[in-house]
Amino acid sequence: MKELTIKVYSFDELSKEVQDKIIERERWDVMDNAMECSRMEFDDTLKEFERITDSRVTCYDVGYCGYNFGRVCSDKLAFEGFDLEDLSGKLLFRYISNEIMPYLIRGKYYSTCGKYDKNGKYTYKSRRSKVLMESFDGCPLTGVCYDCDVLEPLFDYYRNWARPEYRSLTFRDVMERCYDSLFNTLYKEYEYRASDESVREELSVREDYYYEDGTKCEGYIYSAA
Repeated sequence: MKELTIKVYSFDELSKEVQDKIIERERWDVMDNAMECSRMEFDDTLKEFERITDSRVTCYDVGYCGYNFGRVCSDKLAFEGFDLEDLSGKLLFRYISNEIMPYLIRGKYYSTCGKYDKNGKYTYKSRRSKVLMESFDGCPLTGVCYDCDVLEPLFDYYRNWARPEYRSLTFRDVMERCYDSLFNTLYKEYEYRASDESVREELSVREDYYYEDGTKCEGYIYSAA
């Protein structure tokens, strides 16, 4: 019987030249694996945004090479005789305030100092303002960062709608900005996940072993000291 000893290395133990070769070889698989969770979170945010705004895009495509999307549309009538897509000015602000913002903001909370009554019960008065508003939190749709990206153009319009450069914007214009922001964020994440920095970081934490030339060690039973 012969005993064969083979030396294997973790990614960080290899030379930089070999590491660079592995990064180039594994780049797209690492990117795809890293983006699986991101795509699910993205899809959840997109669906929830479509639900609360009654809008959708006819088609879209996002990947490492870029992104594009079709026409923003809605089948809803905002007010009698007005298609939601073409709503602008005061009517658009009124619609967003009444139909969308309740999902995203609430009145500022106020309460009095509490005290104990004669029966020993602790009581206090509280209410929420109907004038001063605050957001639920930074990610009110699904709890992930994509919420912030898709909502920022909407909040921007809501804060500035009375300015001359905003008054002519239609519902479709505002929604296009929201969808563009969301798709651009996912595209930027694809770019980062395919970068040398991101791939190197992922390979460093994996429990994979390689031969000295960078070939991945597979199909062997071995113990690592």
